[in-house]
Amino acid sequence: MKDDYTYTLPSYLSCYLINNDSDGISEEEKAEIDLFLEKKAKKNIYVVGFEMDHEWFAHRNDLNNLGGMVCEYLFRKSRQH
Repeated sequence: MKDDYTYTLPSYLSCYLINNDSDGISEEEKAEIDLFLEKKAKKNIYVVGFEMDHEWFAHRNDLNNLGGMVCEYLFRKSRQH
């Protein structure tokens, strides 16, 4: 059984989250998502994919509660023995 989590995050972060490509995001945005990822990593939860085909406008998201275009990102808990 896998421990999967879905987070609604800004769609403009997909290149950074999936490819580690920070072109196109500001230093402030990078610092904000890095802090979010660091908190998840402490719980052994890491991003594994996203649903870009299902992008939509939301009045808030799980990163910063700002409105904008978002998509769902799949995170998975790593099982370490």
